[in-house]
Amino acid sequence: MKQKKPQNAMDNMNAVENEQILDSDFAYVERKGDIHDAKLQTKPTTFFKDAMKRFLKNKSSVVASVILFTLIAMAVIVPLANQNNIDRPAELVMHYLPPKWFDVNDAHFMDGTRYVTEEALDPATGTIGSESIYRANAIVGEIKKTSTFTDDTNDSVLTYGKGGDISIQAVELNATAGIMSMPYLVDFSNKLSYTVTFDVEEMQAKNTTAPSYFIGYVFDYNDHEHIVPLAHSPEGEYVEKLEVEDATSAFRSSEFYKGLEADEQDALEASFQPRFMIGMDAWDEFGSETLTLNLLYVTNVSSALENEDPDYADKVKVMAFSDATKAYATTDPESVDANKNPIGYRAYGNYSGLGLHNSEVIFGSFIYDCYEGAFGIAERQFSSGDIEGYVKKGYITVDQNAIDALPTALTAQPIPEGFSGVQLTELGEKFCPLRKITSYTKPKGRYSGVTLIGDCSYYRYYYDVGMISTCDMPRYFFGTNAQGKDFFKLIFAGLLSSLGIGLMSAAINIFVGLIWGAISGYFGGVTDLIMERVTEILGGMPWIVLMTLIILLLGSNSWTFLLALCLTGWMGTASLTRSQFYRYKGREYVLASRTLGASDFRLIFRHILPNAMGTIITSSVLMIPSVIFTEANIAYLLPNLYQSSTQSFGLALQAAQSDIAQYPYLIITSSIIMMLIMISFNLFGNGLRDAFNPSLKGADE
Repeated sequence: MKQKKPQNAMDNMNAVENEQILDSDFAYVERKGDIHDAKLQTKPTTFFKDAMKRFLKNKSSVVASVILFTLIAMAVIVPLANQNNIDRPAELVMHYLPPKWFDVNDAHFMDGTRYVTEEALDPATGTIGSESIYRANAIVGEIKKTSTFTDDTNDSVLTYGKGGDISIQAVELNATAGIMSMPYLVDFSNKLSYTVTFDVEEMQAKNTTAPSYFIGYVFDYNDHEHIVPLAHSPEGEYVEKLEVEDATSAFRSSEFYKGLEADEQDALEASFQPRFMIGMDAWDEFGSETLTLNLLYVTNVSSALENEDPDYADKVKVMAFSDATKAYATTDPESVDANKNPIGYRAYGNYSGLGLHNSEVIFGSFIYDCYEGAFGIAERQFSSGDIEGYVKKGYITVDQNAIDALPTALTAQPIPEGFSGVQLTELGEKFCPLRKITSYTKPKGRYSGVTLIGDCSYYRYYYDVGMISTCDMPRYFFGTNAQGKDFFKLIFAGLLSSLGIGLMSAAINIFVGLIWGAISGYFGGVTDLIMERVTEILGGMPWIVLMTLIILLLGSNSWTFLLALCLTGWMGTASLTRSQFYRYKGREYVLASRTLGASDFRLIFRHILPNAMGTIITSSVLMIPSVIFTEANIAYLLPNLYQSSTQSFGLALQAAQSDIAQYPYLIITSSIIMMLIMISFNLFGNGLRDAFNPSLKGADE
């Protein structure tokens, strides 16, 4: 018989009671993977622990913080650990050394080498000469040689160049320009001839019209200077040679000579000491309106005597030259011969340029180890005072008898073979600059005048005199600047100073901005209206004008710059804080706290401000790199306005800006540090903003 279905709840209960229910009829059911009766495994956490957990999940912010704190640590450690002096200029050889991280390698990258081009070579030896600023032992590999022409006038070109022209440029109206020899006594009884050759092809290429040029005498007579041409170029024409077959006849035919009385002529001839001159006539703007350039190229000068009297021939020899490059080398007023007598030609009159043109030179290009050249082995003279100093320091021992036994030598003489008068000690092997003696000088009977000449280890020498910090071959990671200062230490010392200014200004601006913004945003109304008008008045004044006025009134230094930053720098934080207070002060939890009797102080600093800290912290952290960037910009763009007695990042950039074309590594390295600081602070601030955002508390992602 079919069982009757229960009709109501009472019937259902009766049916259940009539049946036996077993434990096996029950089973645990897992829904959506959650076991609801398991004990919670999480632990209570604090706001800052939760913020740190979220910050560590932001990988970019973590990497940025590592870079940032590494740079800050280096800014503290490098100036303390690196003992290189950056307060005074170093030796000239230390200027502009390139960065060195590795020893010399085939890549020639960051190994202290530099590629040198167009260095004049000695044709006899095929290498650089003693006049060069480079040292032969510091050249890496072979020298690539090319023969070419140049207008350079450095010592190497003047020493090893040949041929060419002496160029005389005159662009001033109504002025005679040229070159003149040393004075010499004219012998009117001897026939003297001159021939001067000009580079007509170059003159035609450079001049708009043919200049009027001449050869002749320039001399003083009766307290007046006179110029007497002996040969002259035809008007408006170029001539390759100006010749005078008989200078005596040409001079006697001049208007000047004819204008003298007979006794005056005799007196003049008895003691006539003119200078031989090669020059251009003065011109006026009405006579040659199209003349915009007046260039003369003198190739060589020759002279000949009818009677080759040896004594007189030497006196007139100073006027002749066959090599313009060698002649130009003696245009320096200090050029003298072995007897200290002035030699060569000198510039005359009003000229705008005196130079060398088309000197033929063998140039070399090579890779140069700048550190070996500056700190390696090179010849040096060691005085008796140097030797005595090394003895006192325990670097060497001296055998007085061996020194006394050296023969007298007024000029450098090779050291005798087997000489053992000077010996290095064990300490000297490490520290003594004198490594080997090659020659000496010794005035008779004067031990104090003995000078030893030999190989000097210059990094040991600079360490001994206190120019470098360790007795090892130096390495400058960022190279050296125009004063030879270690740019690596200079940058981080400046960064430390700039960070200090940034931290102080940020702390002051944040404190003032938080207080001002909190009061303005919390109370609102008339209080907010008055405080906002004050902010607008201060913000309406251009900051650069304000800073300029402060510096002009109080002087240019770091403290006045800090004051300028703090006068208006707090307004950004104040505005941001005010907006955050308007956002949160009407929330339910604030109203609840006020209802429970919380004071204004507690509401501001315990309930509202913590919830606004994420955005405020981000802007505050970014304030530090902003200050560094501002200081760098001011020092870089306004070097005459902002100066400081302490190192700063901006001043380091300012000092390197003039070398940006020739030594770009100075700007590149400092710019990389600046870039890392700015990016790291930015990412670090963004990470802090997300970490301190209360709405993300407890979120896993």
